Amino acid sequence: MFRLAAIQQGVARRALDGNAANSRAAAVAARVQATADAGWAATKESR
Repeated sequence: MFRLAAIQQGVARRALDGNAANSRAAAVAARVQATADAGWAATKESR
């Protein structure tokens, strides 16, 4: 999950910079925190 969050963060940054490959890249930024939170929750549950 953390890898996905990192990829999403990169896509979101490219969207902010105006050089994203996909027109929907800005919407990815809204999912970064949720993905990171889900990864953290899964980590805490696996202990």
